[in-house]
Amino acid sequence: MDKEALLTLSRPNKTCLNCGEALDVIERHPSMLRSDDGRRLERLDFCPECWQVMKNEAYESFWITRRERKDKAIPRLSKRERATALRVLFESLWDRREEEDLAAHLFFLSHLLMKWGGLKWRENSSDIHGNEVVVFEDPASGDLLEIGAAPLDDDRLLAIKEEVEGFLRQYAAEGQEISL
Repeated sequence: MDKEALLTLSRPNKTCLNCGEALDVIERHPSMLRSDDGRRLERLDFCPECWQVMKNEAYESFWITRRERKDKAIPRLSKRERATALRVLFESLWDRREEEDLAAHLFFLSHLLMKWGGLKWRENSSDIHGNEVVVFEDPASGDLLEIGAAPLDDDRLLAIKEEVEGFLRQYAAEGQEISL
């Protein structure tokens, strides 16, 4: 057998070539390699019951094909859905910023909105006390938003991230994955 002949082999069949049973639901099933003229190789897949009959035929090689079950990918929030939900949270926190210390949350959310749409970075500047301020533009209204740079240690960052993911779960359908 030459390498070119091996490269022409097909993927496993979805059904048994003998009885037509679905093979893609069976975890393991026999497969054989048969050569008609010594050059052209043919892959044949069988269910375990039909293999008992077919194993006596002439073949070059056989093996047990193992099919890994693919879990369906968990759907994720779309970029637009995520940006809309984050914008709702941001505006809610923005309205309460005078009453509560939400600087770290607003700083974190503003950067997520910059990444996923919703805010555009304009500049970094300093306020009258010398604290760093990040200036963002709201593309919808053209308003400039000044967000104070808040130092975030790993624990605080993780806590805010988990709060935001918890909020996003409200907008997600059953089984949708939420990760930032």
